[in-house]
Amino acid sequence: MSKNIYNLLNETNVDLDEYKEQDFTNFEKIKIKKRFRKNINKHKYNKKIIVSASVVVISIGVMGTDVGVYAKEKLQEMAYDISRALGISTDLDEYKNIINKAVSKNGLEVMLNEVILNNDEIVFSTTTKRAKNDESEVASISLKNISINGKELSAFGGGGIEKVDDYTSEQVMSMTLFGLEEKELKGNVDIKITFDEAYCDNDEVIKGPWIFKFRADGSELALKTYEVTLNENFTFENGEKLELKKYTSNDLGQKIYMKANIEGEGYDVYVKGHDELGNEVSFSMGNCSMNEPILSMDNYGGKYKAKELKLKIYAASLKEEAFPSSSKYKQVGEEFTIDLNN
Repeated sequence: MSKNIYNLLNETNVDLDEYKEQDFTNFEKIKIKKRFRKNINKHKYNKKIIVSASVVVISIGVMGTDVGVYAKEKLQEMAYDISRALGISTDLDEYKNIINKAVSKNGLEVMLNEVILNNDEIVFSTTTKRAKNDESEVASISLKNISINGKELSAFGGGGIEKVDDYTSEQVMSMTLFGLEEKELKGNVDIKITFDEAYCDNDEVIKGPWIFKFRADGSELALKTYEVTLNENFTFENGEKLELKKYTSNDLGQKIYMKANIEGEGYDVYVKGHDELGNEVSFSMGNCSMNEPILSMDNYGGKYKAKELKLKIYAASLKEEAFPSSSKYKQVGEEFTIDLNN
């Protein structure tokens, strides 16, 4: 299973059909639920470490209210340290914006610790503290919206939580942002993050909001992001098109950006192959966008020094099954090569 933050999303009981306001397509609902279910049985449970699966459509402030939390061995280190939570050994300090601002509301203090801007995503850590006479423990906090330079954005993501003691929890969340201007996060930006609710282990809901306004800079990581333009086109068996746009790599991980012309229920897509040394690599969908899928490299986080990747695309239609078996995935087109020597 991937060490990156996207694959910390595991099975949950989110009922997407109960949302009063939403712009999820059926495809996106399927993809969200599929990602929550993926690989949950492959990992051991640990009482101290939990993962909260969060689904956010920030443009309209939708947040799942039936939030499941699950033990996760990948977060055995302190969750508020972003690099550890992402499973990355690389030191990320040069990319961190230290915020350390706390807001208290209705007996709960939320502190925003650190923020990293990674081109089209935001990664941040928080600490929640309850009064010591409270008996319930905070299991997760709900992100209502994110604004960049005064513009409210849509986003998709999730995060991991660690219980520090009976009154304190620490959380890392990663959100892919939609609606950004090109290169908008590659410099100094004004950011507003609003958390609206906190969910406790005894089903108590603490109402916010906890609002944070600050400036952050993503230029350093942007400068160290290696990018390869891809010019590969594929056709699904029903005639719909898939275009590979670019490959990116930096200290937070590797991604393949695609553009699709999809109607209906869509496809689940992954990419698998090997590098020039024969090491196997794979990429799985890292967001829920049907027509602009982003695939993130599995089982790796941080610097990657391969010179060449030979890859194949596999896809399974979601028209008949929300969770296709492995036998349903068929190769799309021929093998392609990404040259990383440039």
